[in-house]
Amino acid sequence: MTTTIKKKKRNMMIGIFVIILLVIALVVSLVFANMNKKGNSGKDSESDYHQVTYNGKTYKYNASIVSILLLGIDKTKKDKNRATSQGQSDAMEMLLLDRSKKTIKLLTIPRDCMTPIETFDGGGESLGWDKNHINLAYAFGDDAESGCMHAMQAVSKMLYHIPINYYGAMDMDNLDALQNIVGDVKVKVPNDTLKKAEGWKKGDTITINAGNVEKYVRTRDTDVAFSNETRMERQRSYFQAFYEKLKVLLNKDFNGTVSKMYSLVEHVTTNISYDNIVTFGNMVTDYQFNDDSYYTIPGKYVSSDLYDEYTLDKSALHKQVITLFYKAKEN
Repeated sequence: MTTTIKKKKRNMMIGIFVIILLVIALVVSLVFANMNKKGNSGKDSESDYHQVTYNGKTYKYNASIVSILLLGIDKTKKDKNRATSQGQSDAMEMLLLDRSKKTIKLLTIPRDCMTPIETFDGGGESLGWDKNHINLAYAFGDDAESGCMHAMQAVSKMLYHIPINYYGAMDMDNLDALQNIVGDVKVKVPNDTLKKAEGWKKGDTITINAGNVEKYVRTRDTDVAFSNETRMERQRSYFQAFYEKLKVLLNKDFNGTVSKMYSLVEHVTTNISYDNIVTFGNMVTDYQFNDDSYYTIPGKYVSSDLYDEYTLDKSALHKQVITLFYKAKEN
């Protein structure tokens, strides 16, 4: 009788021990499942851009895309009172080179987009991410290179964590060097914003050179609400003219034009190498780029007490990201 009771107690203890092990195994599996969702960096699953679900369909990131973030910094040696300022990314564009489709697209990012950016205190300590104008992300850098990193991170986060391969930041002092790569270009003026100051009317075809390029791409009336919107139109018309002339020159004298491009790259902040320029130059001569290749981050300008603000259309932006950076997954 005593032996039977001991066996029952022992079997009961074994059963309890097995249950405890099962509970521990369950807890551990849940922990690891949660870790896998967050990833090694602790970020949530939304940061995994490789595969996403949109409107019930599964999409894979298009790894054939080469993305280049281009920043025009509103800083020049002429601005003596801002000599020690980091500057802001007054113009923000992203070039998308699709190697599989052989197409080039240009995504314009309004400088006033209200989106989370990482901010820092005077000592360089991070204050976390807070909603602000996206052009200020660059301004929080300790130098031009770190400014580019902050801008890339902010743009990537706004675009649902898509990766950005390359960056290039150029201040106003290098605009003439940029212009000298292609020489004079003919531009069709898209609006009347410079009619009073320069006599350039909507519909006019004017010649842009090293002497007037800054006026054309930079000037805006800050007393007029949402003046960056019409300035972006001028910047886009300039890009179109520059691109068309560059393509002609690359076809005519590829090596000489590439050398001119690299001479500029050596004086700007970028991670683009000479070999990259050769590759991109070949893409320009071979890839398709037309009037349908332009995109702008969807949203609208709204009034605020101090500065213009561009409110994102989140639904339209999500659709745009899927359209530009993803392809439907095949079953």
